[in-house]
Amino acid sequence: MHNLLCISIYGKLNPMPRNPLTDLNRKRLEYLSTFLRELRINSNLTQKELSQNLNLHRNSIIRAENNHNITLLTVFELADALDISLSELFQDME
Repeated sequence: MHNLLCISIYGKLNPMPRNPLTDLNRKRLEYLSTFLRELRINSNLTQKELSQNLNLHRNSIIRAENNHNITLLTVFELADALDISLSELFQDME
């Protein structure tokens, strides 16, 4: 696991506080990652093609499909590009 750093008001690098991921949130990330990957594949898009369509770095797609924390904006953009509503995207998530 990588340690995240933040810069203090004094310009020093300090470890960024990190909350542990709960089991429920881990399951949610796994569900969302799998669902997004399946949508992309069913849309006959590669990660590179999807990232180019969205003007996102390919690493953002990789992170989304590999259970990594991504921004809400990235979720919104992926849902739009994959032609799925947010309510459908989260429909079966507990």
